[in-house]
Amino acid sequence: MTDPTPASYSLVPWVRRGLVSLVTGASTQNYVTLPTAVNVNDTAVPGPSIRLLGPGDITSMDAAAVIRTDPRDGAEAFEPNYLAMAELALPDLPWLFTPAAPDGSRLRPWICLIVIADNDDIDLDVPPSGPAVLNFNKSVAQLPDLANVDAWAHAQVIGDNLTGDALNAALDVDNGARLGRLVSPRKLEPNGKYLACIVPTYRAGANAGLGASVDEQDLAPAWDANTTAPFQLPVYYYFRFQTGPDGDFASLAARIAPPASQPDAGKRIIDVSGPGFGAAAAPGVTLQFEGALRAQGEPPTDWPAGAQTPYEAQLRNALAPAAAADPVVAPPVYGRTQSGKDLPKDHDAPVWLGDLNLDPRMRAAAGAGAQVVQRDQEALVASAWGQLGEIRKANQLLRQAQLARGASASMWRRHLGAVAADGAYLQVTGPVHSRVSLKLGPVTFTLRGHVAASRLPVRALSAAMRKLTRPRGALGRQLSTGKPPQLVDRLNLPASAGTWALTAAGPVQPPRGMVALDDVSSNIQVAKMASSIPATAPGWITIAESSTTVSSSGGTSVSSGGARTSIGTDTRTDTGTELRTDTGTDVRTGTDTGVGGATSVRLIDWNTDPDVPPLLKGTHPNLPAPLLFPTEAAALKRMAEDFRAVAGPINQYLNTAPASPPDLPSLGGSPTLTAARTLLQARLDPERTITARFGARIPLGAGPDPLQPLRLAPQFPQPMYSALADLSPAWMLPGADKVPINAAVLLQTNPRFVEAFMVGLNEAMAGELLWRQFPVGRTATYFQNFWGEAAPDIPPIDSFDANGKLGDHTADHATGGNLVLLIRADLFRRYPNTMVSAVQAKWGTDGKSRQLGETRKWPLFRGVIGTDLNFFGFDIVDARGVDSAADGPNAGWYFVLEEHITEPRFGLEPETSVPKGSSWNDLTWGYAKLDRSSVNLDPFSTPAPRNGAAWGPGESAAWGQGAAAMAYILMRRPVRVAMHGRALLAAAST
Repeated sequence: MTDPTPASYSLVPWVRRGLVSLVTGASTQNYVTLPTAVNVNDTAVPGPSIRLLGPGDITSMDAAAVIRTDPRDGAEAFEPNYLAMAELALPDLPWLFTPAAPDGSRLRPWICLIVIADNDDIDLDVPPSGPAVLNFNKSVAQLPDLANVDAWAHAQVIGDNLTGDALNAALDVDNGARLGRLVSPRKLEPNGKYLACIVPTYRAGANAGLGASVDEQDLAPAWDANTTAPFQLPVYYYFRFQTGPDGDFASLAARIAPPASQPDAGKRIIDVSGPGFGAAAAPGVTLQFEGALRAQGEPPTDWPAGAQTPYEAQLRNALAPAAAADPVVAPPVYGRTQSGKDLPKDHDAPVWLGDLNLDPRMRAAAGAGAQVVQRDQEALVASAWGQLGEIRKANQLLRQAQLARGASASMWRRHLGAVAADGAYLQVTGPVHSRVSLKLGPVTFTLRGHVAASRLPVRALSAAMRKLTRPRGALGRQLSTGKPPQLVDRLNLPASAGTWALTAAGPVQPPRGMVALDDVSSNIQVAKMASSIPATAPGWITIAESSTTVSSSGGTSVSSGGARTSIGTDTRTDTGTELRTDTGTDVRTGTDTGVGGATSVRLIDWNTDPDVPPLLKGTHPNLPAPLLFPTEAAALKRMAEDFRAVAGPINQYLNTAPASPPDLPSLGGSPTLTAARTLLQARLDPERTITARFGARIPLGAGPDPLQPLRLAPQFPQPMYSALADLSPAWMLPGADKVPINAAVLLQTNPRFVEAFMVGLNEAMAGELLWRQFPVGRTATYFQNFWGEAAPDIPPIDSFDANGKLGDHTADHATGGNLVLLIRADLFRRYPNTMVSAVQAKWGTDGKSRQLGETRKWPLFRGVIGTDLNFFGFDIVDARGVDSAADGPNAGWYFVLEEHITEPRFGLEPETSVPKGSSWNDLTWGYAKLDRSSVNLDPFSTPAPRNGAAWGPGESAAWGQGAAAMAYILMRRPVRVAMHGRALLAAAST
């Protein structure tokens, strides 16, 4: 957060767009003028002043300027301890048209957010065009004091180390990391209806929005203490909302606790004494019925002594009556359709089928599945017919995939598999090398990348090279027979392989004694030749055009023509040549017209001499002129010495043998190509390639052949717990109404019940589809998901283990069921998106206390039973843990409820809350003073905590210090509440 002051809010970046007031002194008008000037011959010439827009020029605002409001428009249960606010796309929008100058660190915004109770005292007129108008019919007491309006507008920018220029630059960048915000200081009441409006703060802006005349010298506020009703304000933006009961996330989460005693839920007594269908009665026999959720670690209850065997015998006779002339309609045997088995005798296989159908509790669970199908039969069958067309299309593609796989496999075996030499195999498959990733040695890369890094040339695997090296090709006929006979195999051999190794020729090296001109010196390339370059190149000379001078880098210069001042001995000859050496000898010839002058003699006329090539004429760069040998012996000797000195390094360079190219490793580090061929062959297997290609388009089966056409069976992947809970919450948790409000308990899934329900569900669906003449196999399983969509809870019923008991086929049967956190609380009514997770505890330094660890698990599934029972499933075996670190490392698990981290929110703790500390985040409404229902910013009236200390110890913000400080104080930090599994299970253990 940053306060829009000259020290922390840059004005300069906004000047370019005309967005910020440039007033520096006391303003006398409600707009700003920007002086201009131009520079003419370094002299400033004053220009006309540019008039910028002020609040009196604004009549409306684009709704897109508001990017978020809290609460949302139409919210019905906003927390009354929070403050309403509106976020703006431009961070400087609140001060965009402010005509006044800053008053120290304060700058009044030209707009503000007000919140008014939506009752008969006010009404909002929304005309078809123009701004809405807010009418105060009886009183204006709800309007906030504009004297402190600057404290409720601030800009926000997100980043690291944002101070000074970095802060200004971040605010000027057009991205989502910065915005402006208007906060209303109005304290809200529970269960109230409110109207929030963005309105002007200057009277000139109010008059402009209402269509009244605007005085350019009017800088008065839109309202003050003398304003009375009736009163009107134009509204640039508005939204309505309602508050709910008192309490925010922190206060509602703090109410959740384990119940004082374990609730009487999870089981209920059922009377099974009259089974019916001709079975003998069993007087007084009752059983404990369990739902989909049961108490943690509690096993199923047993039958009364001696009651199970006779009851099962009677029930078996009713389910499988003896054959008679007059057929008897018997109750269904759940699971017979999918398994294809009749009800077993005694406890023979399939065991699970007998457990399901001979236990009235499990038959009741399966019957609940039948009720779900009966209730939703029309929707389920319509969905099945809709899926049938897609299944037929998918099966057509799968049959085509099987054909493609068979044809490709035949070609792959007969053609690729028949290639004997590994090198030839790599040549044939060369076009796919850049698309196949292999791990050769420690490196994983495309095969083409592996070849490029090896001694095997990439071109050796090209189609042209394959044609040349075929056994009867131009090169293949000349290769000697033996191992390895193939050229590519031999190129891959290291040099240590002897006569079998071949080395590919590298770049052509010049013979000894020859060198390219560019290799000698980059400074004497012909393309870069200039008059100044040869002077620095050993052995080269430069000839000036106007006053010809021939100079060598060895120290000799020959000059002709022009006036010269010689140094040292001056000797004239008849040759017309002047020779000057570094030793001080200066020889001149030519017509001597006096001291310091001579007739100019041009050695070469570059532009007119017919012997000069056209390349050297005009604007072409000049090559060095022919070397002119001096006639004096001493000069010739010096020149010879210079050339000898230059020739020495050149001869040494020419006589140096070129360096041998490095010997690269073999492909994959192996002298043979067998490993590369084996890996590539496996990747090109049609069993793999065709399956991967079609698997990206359609779902494949899970059987031994993934391309096997799908069974014409519709699938319903939605979790079916919700359908069961819709029948009655008691099916999910018997006695669910006994769980108290704001309580959390740990339960466990019931694999036996879930499996029985899912089998009954599929049995009923099979009968319904048979009745509707749906073309489907009798053994198909339609429903496999009970708790969630991520993974099936049961496998196909026809794959059940015949010797397995009921409940042994669910995904969570190994641990007796997954751990489930059940919460009934007001928190989820207001915050349905509360994040719930399990965090493994760790021991403190004392070995007894527990802390939050680093390992976190998110729920495998979550759901709602009824209207307010929320459950969350975890794959945790022991949430309690041991008593101390001395007993083992298992410190148990914490179950954490967290407020969803979205956008910043502002407010204070509920008035009824007791501060837990003296930080600003602990400040409650009970300590804040109000002025006309709005927060009072008087720094001297700031209350102290009950312990007498000052609020916000060690924090930089102070009450009433400015907009940024108030934003920091009022911004609510996200809250999380952790409950240890030991506490949640304590009631169960007592």
